[in-house]
Amino acid sequence: MIERKSLFVQSLILLFISIMVGLGVNSLRKNKLPLFYQASSHDLSIDISDAKRMFLKKEVLFIDARPKQFYEKVHIKGAINIPPEEMDSIEKMNLPKDKTIIVYCERKCELSKELAMELYSLGFDKVYYLKGGIDAWIAKGLPVCRP
Repeated sequence: MIERKSLFVQSLILLFISIMVGLGVNSLRKNKLPLFYQASSHDLSIDISDAKRMFLKKEVLFIDARPKQFYEKVHIKGAINIPPEEMDSIEKMNLPKDKTIIVYCERKCELSKELAMELYSLGFDKVYYLKGGIDAWIAKGLPVCRP
């Protein structure tokens, strides 16, 4: 009985130490992880008319979240490509935090939403994903680049 009690106390002590180390490491991180989940009330979507207005005023950076082979076939004029396999290295890309960023992919694609949410969590407060994606952009006859 004493052995079980001792094992339980040791387990609690290890758990406590692990939690404290985790909190300490998190406090040292540049981009701290939130301790509690907070649902964002910030709507990250933007419609085609607002995106077009910003594009024409040259107030926005477009990011194509699709794989490279799709970006190379057609993309919004001036857009850069951050394919899914590069999403983990966003922090090293020196994207401008002071500029509005609109992320897009295709109509039924979730990559743009995921990338926009990731950028938002990294402190980009003027980031959106384009409703309808590049399909909506092309349907409106807006500028694209094709090889």
